Amino acid sequence: MFFRKYRPAELLIALAATALLLLPMARAAAQELGEQEAYEIGMGAYIYLYPLVTMDVTRRNHINHEPGRMQGFGPMNMFHHFRTYPKADDRDVVRPNFDTLYSRGWLDLTDGPVIVSVPDTAGRYYLMPMIDMWTDVFAVPGARS
Repeated sequence: MFFRKYRPAELLIALAATALLLLPMARAAAQELGEQEAYEIGMGAYIYLYPLVTMDVTRRNHINHEPGRMQGFGPMNMFHHFRTYPKADDRDVVRPNFDTLYSRGWLDLTDGPVIVSVPDTAGRYYLMPMIDMWTDVFAVPGARS
């Protein structure tokens, strides 16, 4: 899914217009909803959206660095490499393998698809898992595929 970049004023106007249109429906729905049903809807929204918030915080932390200043950190649409193995106390992601060298890249698909290519690895094994903002792995190009 691709999203257009909006200016803050456009976004504010769109949100206000949407709220005005939905307000009467929301009031009617709130009167018909019981407390338990409203709670379940809220919990479902939280569970669905929490990974998006967490991944966006992680993304911002990873991309707000000049290239080459910190291992694995730097701007969007570039690979950033770790030149040493992760330490045992590394918790940047849940738990990295401690015998694996990593590279990381965040892709900005706002303006359309991005082509990702890998140089010849001379037969060495590699994986390039691609993860969406809900933390689901949707593709794993690599030496076997």
